[in-house]
Amino acid sequence: MRTILILTGLLFAALSTTAQSVNVTFRVNMSEFGGTIDASGMHLAGSFPTGTWTPSARPMTNLGNGIWSYSQILPVGFQLQYKFVLGNDWPFGDENVSGLACSAPSTSNRALTVSGTSALLPAVCWNSCNTCGVVTPTSNITFQVDMSQQTIDLNNGGVSISGSFNGFAKLPMVSQGNGIYAVTIPLATGNSVQYKFRNGDAFENPLGPCASGDFGNRVLLVPSSNTTLAAECYSACGACVPIGANYNVTFQVNAAGLTVPTEGLHIAGTFNGFTPTAMINAGGNIYSFTASIPQGSTILWKYLNGNSFDFAESVPEVCGSPDGFGGFNRTATGPSQNTTFPLVCFGSCDSQCAVEECLANGGTLSAPSNRSFCIATGSPAGINVTVSGAVGTNQRWALINATGNIIETRSNNSLFNLDNKPAGNYSIRYIRFENNVTNIGSITNISQVGSLVGCYGVATNAINIFLRTEPNGGTLSALSPTTVCTNAGSATAISVAVSGNSGEFNRFGLTSAALGQQILLSNTSGNFNLIGLSPGNYAVTHISYQQGVSIANVQFPSDLEGCYDLSNSVSVTIQSCGGASLTSSPNPTSGPSFVTFTSANEDYATLEVYDMNGRMVESLFNQVTTPEKEYRLEFSGANLPNGIYLYRLTTGAEVMIDKFMIAR
Repeated sequence: MRTILILTGLLFAALSTTAQSVNVTFRVNMSEFGGTIDASGMHLAGSFPTGTWTPSARPMTNLGNGIWSYSQILPVGFQLQYKFVLGNDWPFGDENVSGLACSAPSTSNRALTVSGTSALLPAVCWNSCNTCGVVTPTSNITFQVDMSQQTIDLNNGGVSISGSFNGFAKLPMVSQGNGIYAVTIPLATGNSVQYKFRNGDAFENPLGPCASGDFGNRVLLVPSSNTTLAAECYSACGACVPIGANYNVTFQVNAAGLTVPTEGLHIAGTFNGFTPTAMINAGGNIYSFTASIPQGSTILWKYLNGNSFDFAESVPEVCGSPDGFGGFNRTATGPSQNTTFPLVCFGSCDSQCAVEECLANGGTLSAPSNRSFCIATGSPAGINVTVSGAVGTNQRWALINATGNIIETRSNNSLFNLDNKPAGNYSIRYIRFENNVTNIGSITNISQVGSLVGCYGVATNAINIFLRTEPNGGTLSALSPTTVCTNAGSATAISVAVSGNSGEFNRFGLTSAALGQQILLSNTSGNFNLIGLSPGNYAVTHISYQQGVSIANVQFPSDLEGCYDLSNSVSVTIQSCGGASLTSSPNPTSGPSFVTFTSANEDYATLEVYDMNGRMVESLFNQVTTPEKEYRLEFSGANLPNGIYLYRLTTGAEVMIDKFMIAR
């Protein structure tokens, strides 16, 4: 698995306690199961301390006669949710015990609290709380809904019911006349079921005590006898209330403390099909909207700081009713005259908006310079990201792709999983925020951060990451002789070519063996002018590299970091073949340097020492030379700092350079 480790500057201490643990054996009886079990066999998945909800982590043993078993040591008092799976992964199918006595509330999972003794659990039947062969008594329940105040969506299936008894799929209902629709369903006696009526694909949103289930679902405890339920008004509790004439209702909201986007505030409710509609800025932070509302009708609505539900307010329960999605809508009854509703603050039941000073600060992120990683190399990539100067109660890290979409988020210093992520450019962003920021979970793109409501601060910078396929440095071959002379009139260049290479960027480098393979020259052509280089051994190498690899200040190939690959090297030999010559030794030197030179002609010659900034630091020779005479001079350099320097020999029209290093 490929991961990027995000570490904050905080120090976490690990606390450990010793608790009693017992052995628990889970069993399931598949003898009455008519489906297919995968060849990998039955598996167990759940909220276990390790391998959480990973079916492959817990293969069950086939005991014969349809019985499968799995045992694990668990802490006493541990509250577990689990289910049996028809193979080693979820696509093979898993059971659903939603609404049954053995299920965890509001889930399709089984529930268990580990007792103080080892337990051999009953071999329950698939999709049941009971052992196989036990017949659960049922009652025929007739559900009825009054659709007389609705327009039936016949194009999408008409009227239906969905509930925990059928996985919330559509079950068509039959018209009984006068707008009443009904269907009869056999249900297990004593079970608690949740359900909603549907018009086409839309779910109702009932109000009142009948909507006490999850997401505003209706709830029924199945009686012990066949029962016909009273017709409920669609999206209401009880019978339908007659609707009178329409009156104008003006809605008002105070946006104080919000950062309102250019599209302004919007409203969505029963009066506009919950389609976000722009409100009018009535001055300052006040926005209003007027709609024609039937007298006596139920009004549901929300205000939005933008033009979509991603920016919807969080309505307090005290002035709202369940919206079916774990939150609340504002609610009222259609008045009997034109009415202006009282002014309220966005996300509040009050008219006085409290605006607190926001001190949240996202701080500044820092990370090592290497941010380029090859994928599919067999070793995980990691980047140590730290944050400084951050302030705020809560934090969140986000991994973002090149289009700004948030791929993954973390609320602590957990691992970002890059396994199976495509090659591309990514970035890590960081935010600190207070508890009054309630819509942070709706942000799916970094461009939406400005729509957050409440106190927050975003880090001043992002850490860019370059995830790439591994390049290929290719095969290098010489296009010209690799042994050259230093004297005028002979070859003074080397040309190479590369084949089979791949990568976003390419570069050739000439290194010196005398300087520990230091890179002396580099280019993108593979053609190197060798004039001025001292006799000795050199090599040319090709590098293919991906975005994010920095080569600007690299002196040695071993200093490279990131996603790159090197070719083979082509050896180059520079010889003194007559004419002037210039050599120095030892190189590098920790003491004095000895320089030797000759001149082919009787010429006025100078020998000077320069630093890498082009500044002459000493003149060693300044006179007429004797042809073919070897001159040997000593240069102390005791007053110079460590570094690279140049001997420059000028004889007539010829200039020669020899690099040497002082390293004490």
